[in-house]
Amino acid sequence: MKLLQLGIETGTDSIMTSAIAAAKYCKVHFDGASVMMIGEEGLQAALMAEGFKLTTESPDVVVVGIDRGITYEKLAEASLALRAGAEFIATNGDKAFPTEKGLVPGNGSFVKLLETTTDKVATYVGKPEPHLLHFIQQKGFRKEEIIMIGDNYGTDIQAGIRFGIDTAHVEGGVTSADVVKEQAQQPTYLFKNLSDWNRRYSL
Repeated sequence: MKLLQLGIETGTDSIMTSAIAAAKYCKVHFDGASVMMIGEEGLQAALMAEGFKLTTESPDVVVVGIDRGITYEKLAEASLALRAGAEFIATNGDKAFPTEKGLVPGNGSFVKLLETTTDKVATYVGKPEPHLLHFIQQKGFRKEEIIMIGDNYGTDIQAGIRFGIDTAHVEGGVTSADVVKEQAQQPTYLFKNLSDWNRRYSL
């Protein structure tokens, strides 16, 4: 719905989220494993689509995604499972994300809490790691046909740079243009908004 509001028409099979990428990563590396999940409907649907059995007890893998209904009990159960030896997968490392009221905690904040509690380091599937982009490439695209667009230099832009594709930073989100300009690795493009990009490059 949001893409349609932006004037972008595409099928659901062309959408790749960090939740879908996390589920695909688990399919490749932990096929047949039982999974404990912190997350919302999107992550649940993605994991079940890959054939995973979701559990709240003694999981082989703990997958952590954004959960706006997070509770202490959920974090405690995940912590205990990780300490018992479960693999630790995170959909993404966004410490904060923008809302109309301002920046609020993102999935990366919950993951850091669990890392601190358990002394285990999560494997991040989504940005800034390039796994998500790798799964997109597997759909039949060449790197020169892909561009990473985002407002977060530490996740969006870094993911594109690490994967070796063009990147476009858009102002108004997590990372300001001034901060981006101070970085050693610069995005391919730096825009105030996507309308500015369209006016300048007609893409």
